Amino acid sequence: MACPGAGPLHCRPQCQRVKERTGRESAPCPAFASPQREALPFAHLGRTLTIPMNLTDFLFSFRGRVGRLQWWLFVILSALPGKILEGAWNRADEYSGVLVLVLTIASLAPLWMYLAVSAKRLHDCDFSAWWLLLMLVPYLGAFVLMIMNGFIAGTATPNRFGEPVGAREPQADRP
Repeated sequence: MACPGAGPLHCRPQCQRVKERTGRESAPCPAFASPQREALPFAHLGRTLTIPMNLTDFLFSFRGRVGRLQWWLFVILSALPGKILEGAWNRADEYSGVLVLVLTIASLAPLWMYLAVSAKRLHDCDFSAWWLLLMLVPYLGAFVLMIMNGFIAGTATPNRFGEPVGAREPQADRP
């Protein structure tokens, strides 16, 4: 994808360095991800946030890898719906049996999403998703998984679970 060359999302200094290095007039812009990945432009921070897959795969599939930033964003953004469900469960004795069934089903979806995203985060560190069984150990298991998912860097090279999260397509003119 060629650099658009204008607009508020343009990363002129990075593009200029690529043009100087390659000698080409329209070099690929490093601030934008490869075409198969959706990129959120944070060029002014010197990096991009790439969403490595579509949202359905990100939330429900156990295959692939996600980075620390994506995992933390998921954990933070899922806290609000979790608190809403917790409040509903606190008042569950006021509901009829059908509403309790609906609430149970609604509570399983966030659990599945957490397990799927955490499994992909463990894959990024080259751990099996079986490590999620640590959650069965009260307090200590959740703490260990938070350290593993939130603070340990993923492998920079391809592992048995796929390519690294920030991997870009190789360029022929790279040294």
